[in-house]
Amino acid sequence: MIKNERQFKISKNQVRQFESILAQLTTEFQTSADLKLKMQIDALETDVSKLNAEIKEFERLKSGAVKVISANSFHDLPDVIIKARIARALTQKDLALKLGMKEQQIQRYETNNFASASFSILAKIVDALDITIEEKVRLNKT
Repeated sequence: MIKNERQFKISKNQVRQFESILAQLTTEFQTSADLKLKMQIDALETDVSKLNAEIKEFERLKSGAVKVISANSFHDLPDVIIKARIARALTQKDLALKLGMKEQQIQRYETNNFASASFSILAKIVDALDITIEEKVRLNKT
């Protein structure tokens, strides 16, 4: 998942580089039909596809078009919070300022998916983002 503008730019550049390499490998494959080369092409195509999906998601979030972010479990909460920040057009620095923290702290939280953030910090972040989290709690069979 792309979490900030820096990662967005790096991802876009990586796609351009991969596409350039893909073009070269595809041309080479047309003359050799080497199975190893075909595997490299397939792997690169998969990487390009994944990166393009992440780029599109980041652009969609930034556009302001996203109003609801879905989660399948509690474990999705870190991604939901990051996506909400992006959808609110807030940088990590902007969120840090709203919370009275340093930008580096938000970067650390997001890098480790909020593993080191206390529940009270998560609650403050949710409040600062002005989001509502609705979750059903299902008691699984034991």
